[in-house]
Amino acid sequence: MKNNKRLRIVIVAAIFVVVIIAIIAKQSSNEGKQQAEATPPPQEETTFIEGEKLAEVKKYKGLEISNVKFKVDDTMTLLTADVYNATSKKAEKQWININVLDKEGKRITSIGGCIGTVEPGAITRLSSSILSNTEDRQAYDIEITEQAPEEEDYGTNGDINNTAVQN
Repeated sequence: MKNNKRLRIVIVAAIFVVVIIAIIAKQSSNEGKQQAEATPPPQEETTFIEGEKLAEVKKYKGLEISNVKFKVDDTMTLLTADVYNATSKKAEKQWININVLDKEGKRITSIGGCIGTVEPGAITRLSSSILSNTEDRQAYDIEITEQAPEEEDYGTNGDINNTAVQN
């Protein structure tokens, strides 16, 4: 009888220990899930490029383009710049190509854009974007060229698609 009583006590104690261990394991598992849910997803890597060559003033048809900056993330490359009309005449709206160059002067990509009308002595902001590619982070310099008429991108309604935003 004493052996049966001891056996029952040992079995009850073992069950008690197993239940306690199961409760602790369940709580640890729930905390791990909560931490995993609370951890934000990885953010896109964004690169801001403001190099020495990009800071140099570029001249294009009497306009001075300066303060060129690139913001490159996993999906888009955004170029911004200041455009100053250094002439005594109003600069009419014009479509341009912005050739993005690497350190060797090789073209990485071209970004289409539009410089709006700029009064003499006035400054406007140029902003243009394209889908990113892996080489955009190597931007070192730019050159501005005139966009040929056949390069203009006409939408289905006959309007020209403009990625540039003027402020």
